[in-house]
Amino acid sequence: MIYIKSPSQIELMRKANQVFKHTLELLCEKAKAGMTTYSLDKMAYEYITSQGAKPSFLHYRGYPASVCISIDNEVVHGIPKKRPLYRGR
Repeated sequence: MIYIKSPSQIELMRKANQVFKHTLELLCEKAKAGMTTYSLDKMAYEYITSQGAKPSFLHYRGYPASVCISIDNEVVHGIPKKRPLYRGR
């Protein structure tokens, strides 16, 4: 089934996409060796909520974080942890 969005719904989607885009840009800019995915998650949460939005992952079916960050052999749903990042090889 195809749902036709109203202009106001499309505008809300556009705003949400901008928050998402800027969140990714922020995390890419801030991610450095030695920091944790947990700290990146906190940054994402703070930015998203400062924009009047709410993280869609947070508490969805019990998911404990605002973002999914997978490292190395983690394939999907990488729950942010206090494990430090290291420089890639």
